[in-house]
Amino acid sequence: TPAPFGVEDQRRVERMAPVTTYQSVSFADKDDAPGGGGQDDPSEDEDEEASPSTTYGAFGGFAVVMNCIIGTGVFGLPYAFATAGLGLTTAFLVLGTALAMVSMVYTLEAMARAEGATRALEAMAKAAVAGRRSSSSPGGSSDVEASSPVVPPAPRHDIAMVRKHDVSSMGRLFEGRRSETAILLCVQLYGLATMWSYASAFGSTAASLGVAECDPYAESASRACERFYGVAVVAFGACVVPLALVDLGDQTTVQNALSIYRVVVLVAMIGTALGKVLYHRPGGLSAARSRGRAAGWASWADFGVGFGPCLLALCCQYNMPDALQPLRDKRRTARPVTFGAQAVAAVLYLALGLASVLAFDRVSPLATLNWSTYGLRWGLGAASDATSATQVAGRVVRLFILLSPAANVLSGYPIVGKTVADNALKTLVAHSATSLRAATPSLRRRAGACGLEGTALVKASQLAVTVPPIVLALLFKRLDTIFSIAGLLGFLLGLSIPAWLQVISLRFCRTLFADAPGVDRTTAVETPFGSRAVPPSVPLATAFLGFTLLVTLVALVTLTPLLR
Repeated sequence: TPAPFGVEDQRRVERMAPVTTYQSVSFADKDDAPGGGGQDDPSEDEDEEASPSTTYGAFGGFAVVMNCIIGTGVFGLPYAFATAGLGLTTAFLVLGTALAMVSMVYTLEAMARAEGATRALEAMAKAAVAGRRSSSSPGGSSDVEASSPVVPPAPRHDIAMVRKHDVSSMGRLFEGRRSETAILLCVQLYGLATMWSYASAFGSTAASLGVAECDPYAESASRACERFYGVAVVAFGACVVPLALVDLGDQTTVQNALSIYRVVVLVAMIGTALGKVLYHRPGGLSAARSRGRAAGWASWADFGVGFGPCLLALCCQYNMPDALQPLRDKRRTARPVTFGAQAVAAVLYLALGLASVLAFDRVSPLATLNWSTYGLRWGLGAASDATSATQVAGRVVRLFILLSPAANVLSGYPIVGKTVADNALKTLVAHSATSLRAATPSLRRRAGACGLEGTALVKASQLAVTVPPIVLALLFKRLDTIFSIAGLLGFLLGLSIPAWLQVISLRFCRTLFADAPGVDRTTAVETPFGSRAVPPSVPLATAFLGFTLLVTLVALVTLTPLLR
């Protein structure tokens, strides 16, 4: 008969909170964790897991991941190419894509190990509870039998359909609260910087449409342009802050539509920029060559300006727990979906950056502003003999491109705001629930994502998260610096943290499954999402982590002059 948990086993169970499920049930929410209340965990049997209300296949997953990757960061890439140099920024983009794919493997494997470890701990806890009940019943086991240890079952590492392990909860499960707090801090800062860039991008887009030839980021921007920018940011806040307080429904159709729209916008920007290089007169190819020489191959003094936006545009790893949870047949489609989306996005980014530098004399920090004169001075309908139909077509293309940042941020700001606020509040409530487990059972129930909905505390936290970026956008609107700051945080979140999760998940699972029958150091950590090119190695992941931290430090040093 299995014996009750020891101290270390109990601590491992405590680390499991909070673990979000679609039914808002986590192991720490039960009356007498571990194993209390007599409730069966929804993930007890892999074949009997309940599915979420909405799932999607490979195309739906590709669309969602593309939307996670392509945000406002893409519109800062042309400025990075023009400032840091064509060769250096291209190298950043190529190297960043390769590193992002490695960190994606780390993220998927950490998610799978978190689920496998959680299942094993639940099985061990139930065995321990059964042992206690057997010992306390008439004719129970002897002291000798009760001293036999609880042996973990063989690992079943996979990404569950029901239960979600976000990056902060994985840090808590594998390493403890200090790791969770560090990861959560990075998530919060990155989310705030992203919302800051959203507000600034919307304000500049609206100002460019409301005031003729308005670029709020230019030193010579008129007072009317700056006033319109401020009014637009306030109006943006009035729209998106209330939306962040509303529950998010199923968004599969919206995500598919936005993914198609974003790809079409990027293709339109690349095509029209190349058309300007090839056919615009005067200038044409000779002007493009001179612009390329002016941009140069590498400006090492602007290392941070090029590095930050490239990594910001590729950062999506922290979104993977949400993006992949509803994905059907994860074992077969998770890697092709994520790698395919990263590769497509990288090709579009490289083409847009190079085409924009060659097409424009001055590249704006928000790339779409370079299309504010499309159909007026260049492009369709700009010729003096252009027909009315051609002029209308040129203005439609202009609006189609200029409105893309606004469409991105209007849909993305409330989602980011809710994610940042709910993630922080869930962790704080779960910490309180751990210390007050017996005294406040209602507080424990609030640790689940669904249990947080509709409370005054949640609304207050969402307001506290969504309002400050609006104020920051009014006070400081240098989008190039915002992109650089957000890019450095995104680099930590997209590359350094997945490497850290790989290290601690390998160590944790090898310790947890050390006594499992028929399990060795390799099978204890194997997942369906591994790669021969990226083996599950602690030294390799540690070296990857050290490299990412070193590059981040170099980028931070070069970015310091921009913050003065």
